[in-house]
Amino acid sequence: MKKTAIKDALQAVRDAKHVVNEALDVASKGDINLLEKLVICLEKVEGDLISSALDKKITQLQNYEQKIKQVNDKIKKDIKHLKDVSEIIDKVAKTLGVLIDILGKAAALA
Repeated sequence: MKKTAIKDALQAVRDAKHVVNEALDVASKGDINLLEKLVICLEKVEGDLISSALDKKITQLQNYEQKIKQVNDKIKKDIKHLKDVSEIIDKVAKTLGVLIDILGKAAALA
């Protein structure tokens, strides 16, 4: 179950990176900064998901989840034309939340 959750989270992050990178290709100067922050955060999440020491990364993943949500909230409020990106980022944040919950439970059982 843990491996499936990690794979799902990794795929969601990769899908989100693809959408964000496509949005960057057509983004205005004002949008570029927010989108670049998302790319950086998503790349860090991807690296941590791949890392073998994932159990030690729960807190860091929670921080990433919060950062992603914060940037995404700003996109939702300020940039209506990035709605598709926002929806994908919502999916990533939710998937990370599920993974964090699973890892937390697994760590408690260990």
